[in-house]
Amino acid sequence: MKHDLSNFEQANTNIGISESLKNRPDYKMLETNVDLQSNLVKNSQAEFYPTLSLNGGYSYLSNSNAWNFNDNKNKYLYAELKLTVPIFSGGYRRTQIAKSKIEYNNSQLQKQEAELSMTIEIKNLELKLAEELKIIEAAKTTLTTAKKANQIAVSMTENGLISQIDFRKIRNDYKKAEINLFNSIYNYKCTQIDYNKAIGN
Repeated sequence: MKHDLSNFEQANTNIGISESLKNRPDYKMLETNVDLQSNLVKNSQAEFYPTLSLNGGYSYLSNSNAWNFNDNKNKYLYAELKLTVPIFSGGYRRTQIAKSKIEYNNSQLQKQEAELSMTIEIKNLELKLAEELKIIEAAKTTLTTAKKANQIAVSMTENGLISQIDFRKIRNDYKKAEINLFNSIYNYKCTQIDYNKAIGN
């Protein structure tokens, strides 16, 4: 088995923070909430504006089942134009606007706090990936050295130039080096999963 970094795909850590946040469902929900609260503020403010409404109607009266729309003799047509100007509400509208502004400011604050927390999370995972990549490189070097030592020990054992105790020690070091490389790759993959989740993949 070949023990190198080609055995797995390295994480792409060149994605910008802004793009990463936009890919996260939880961040999208926070953005949606900010937009919603902004619209609620506008709706509350609109309560102060005059309202113009138009109503109309047309009726048809007939005593026969054989009727024709054009033969209607009892036409009743009406239209109503209504203008409502808000004057006094006992402070209710101002209270609603104040409450909606507070909710809007809270939603913005929640988004900013979450953005900071997510940014720190992504940066920490990028650093962790970089450190674990160095550990993998070190484990590869150790494995290469241990493998060469094992090959030499095998040859020396065949020629009776090394004791079984020394040979087993060298053999165990080689196996430990293999296990360390597997573990370092496993840890990298686990961190990679966390990183992909943090950037919204």
